[in-house]
Amino acid sequence: MKHFLMAALAAAVLLPLPALATVKVNWSTDKGDGAVQWLYGQPDEEESDQVLAAACRKDGRIDVHAGAYDDVGEGKGEAVSVTLSSGGKSAVLNGKSQNSENFEMTGGTELFTTVGRDDALFAVLATGKPITATGVGNPKKPDTWGVTGLQKSAAAFLAACPAKK
Repeated sequence: MKHFLMAALAAAVLLPLPALATVKVNWSTDKGDGAVQWLYGQPDEEESDQVLAAACRKDGRIDVHAGAYDDVGEGKGEAVSVTLSSGGKSAVLNGKSQNSENFEMTGGTELFTTVGRDDALFAVLATGKPITATGVGNPKKPDTWGVTGLQKSAAAFLAACPAKK
């Protein structure tokens, strides 16, 4: 019996861990004043928060909202961090936790920060491969975001954002 239990335990340890499920995310842009001003990653689910939203600023910087789909922090302005990785690229976003735009409906919280156009985030978004987000969820757990339409949308977004003044 002892040998049977040891063999069963050894077999269980050797089993592959299940792969992270990929959240189907549709990426798009939105225009304001005739130019693309927003980049959105919206899960393919009803009444869900975005995984990421970015907005062009007139000063050439970009406001980033990340992780509301999974929640980041408590939404009380505390310091939070999210790491996004894809295709060998990685970006660490450091910011503050706040309630998401749809908080009343979803109860979601997100990381908010402001970055430059040359931030590593945009190299991650340009890989064309699924994005792994760590530092999200409660408890924190990695999540994988799909990239349907991301490369084209991210390129249009960056091309339309004003340069630094």
